[in-house]
Amino acid sequence: MQASRDEYFMGLALERARTGARIDGAGQVGCVIVRGGEVLASGHTETEMSHDPTAHAEIVTLRRLGRRLETTDFSGCTLYCTLEPCGMCSLACVWARVSRIVFGAARSQAHSLYFDQRHYNTLDFVRDAFNGNIQVTAGVRSAECAALYEQPGEAPDTAREEQAPRAPVVGGSAETCLYVADLDRSEAFYTRVFEFRPVFAEPGRMSALAIPNRQMLLLFKTGASVEARPGRGGVVPGHDARGHIHLAFSIPARQLPAWEQRLDRLKIPIESRVAWPRGGHSLYFRDPDGHLLELITPGCWPD
Repeated sequence: MQASRDEYFMGLALERARTGARIDGAGQVGCVIVRGGEVLASGHTETEMSHDPTAHAEIVTLRRLGRRLETTDFSGCTLYCTLEPCGMCSLACVWARVSRIVFGAARSQAHSLYFDQRHYNTLDFVRDAFNGNIQVTAGVRSAECAALYEQPGEAPDTAREEQAPRAPVVGGSAETCLYVADLDRSEAFYTRVFEFRPVFAEPGRMSALAIPNRQMLLLFKTGASVEARPGRGGVVPGHDARGHIHLAFSIPARQLPAWEQRLDRLKIPIESRVAWPRGGHSLYFRDPDGHLLELITPGCWPD
């Protein structure tokens, strides 16, 4: 029974590894973390795409799990990885109190480029950390996992290095625009409900509000931005929209009840509540122009 479960979840880790292999700058090591038969987080290697030497598949997935559960204690969790974890990732599992590690391909089945040069294995790190509570299972679907990697003695494949250059880095969404009928009313709503901070305004045309994490919400009076607008540094092309826009703000899971209480106190009706299959929750409500606003906790989208 346990063996069949291990094979199933290793299959999911293989899927993540194959996804990583298709993404320029990512890597073909996949990982999933499971507790109680439920996949709580998954990931693949992201070292080159994120310019982070620690972004191994296991570390990426542990970080996602921490953000989702809002804890650093992953007791009861099993970590599945397509390749034997390196020393860094093994010790991270110890610090995270992961209960079990299951891996596919062992060090002996992959080129040394995937590992540190000292050739310690996972069992060494678990033993040396004096943590006998972590169980280690090796070799689950090992042939399939090993097929993803350069083999011992082979010359590393440089085909990925010869692909077209990656897209320059995008740091996330910097601005979101809403088109509103009454600027003063909308600015008052967003400052009252969310406590966004006004930082710039053109009376009768637009207002800029600062959102946490260095993002901006731009409120434009409907129709006021249709024409291109010359400025000191250049010309901003015309833009506008009609209809109701959907705008979502992320919140920590623990803050969901507080937001429900705040909306009730401000007499803002909650239009809908959704519990997503992956564990996230959403609250939906409207602003004065009928735009649909959403407060969403981690667990809605795949990692």
